[in-house]
Amino acid sequence: MNVRKTLYVPQGYIQHIRDSIAAAKAVNNVCYIYNNDVYFLDEMGKPTQRITNTPTNTKTEVRISHNLQKIAYLNSAGNPEIVNRQGIVLNTLTAFSNITQMDWSNTDSTLYMLIGNQFQYFGPVINHPPLDMAGIPNYGNNQILSASLSKYNDLAYVVEWNTFYGYEQRLVLKMHDGLGRDTVINKTDFMHEMKYVKFSTDQQDLVVGYGETSDFGVGHYFTRIEIFTDMKPYYDFYMGDDPDYNGYKYAVYRRDKYCLLSSNQGLDNTSGQLMLTAYYTNDHAYRSRNDINDATSELIFDWK
Repeated sequence: MNVRKTLYVPQGYIQHIRDSIAAAKAVNNVCYIYNNDVYFLDEMGKPTQRITNTPTNTKTEVRISHNLQKIAYLNSAGNPEIVNRQGIVLNTLTAFSNITQMDWSNTDSTLYMLIGNQFQYFGPVINHPPLDMAGIPNYGNNQILSASLSKYNDLAYVVEWNTFYGYEQRLVLKMHDGLGRDTVINKTDFMHEMKYVKFSTDQQDLVVGYGETSDFGVGHYFTRIEIFTDMKPYYDFYMGDDPDYNGYKYAVYRRDKYCLLSSNQGLDNTSGQLMLTAYYTNDHAYRSRNDINDATSELIFDWK
């Protein structure tokens, strides 16, 4: 005689699995600019904390430190301004201007800024591979469009130069291992132009953004995103050219979350507004904040 046995799984164990999944998908520690004020979002579904209360002062290119205690943004004069979590101004760096991109060092002791074709530093100089034009054709008009350091001080940057046939771009990856290993990667999508690189705070996860030829500058609209991990000389996967997922701004990828966070139109949004959207690459799920959008001003964010 066959006896059917029923296996009971304790409710506590089921809840533990649910909690683990929820923690893995949690999007925490997002700092963003909305209507010219800085906000902090502790978790995707929670209320936000307003950091500044100066909406008449233009603010751009926001970056929060890894310890979540210092926030840098560019003020209306184009100078970096650093505030704490209470919105108190700690420093206004009038000696630095014309900044293309900036971020905090992995120790939070230095704010590094891409100015022209070089990094400049507020704080101790960071030891990293050279930011130079090695391996790039020299036409006398080379320009570094975007540059970023990993948590291990590996370096990634996009170089552009103008030839008789038009603009060309290459991605340069440099390991911070003392061996001088450099990799130069030609763009793979010739319908678009490389515009942007950004390491996440986690390991060596890198986003490379491509835009239309009419778009200029870091943080502008990207129609293709390539994801590189572990400093490999090829991308793991790409996203883009999808009619249901219409472009990206200020993208950051976290491999520990399998998540791409961006200012994005969202899969079910027909308003045309870009909103803060988390897209999970392992199961293609997504979460959006309809209230954090670009309806009245550009939405700019950082994710640590």
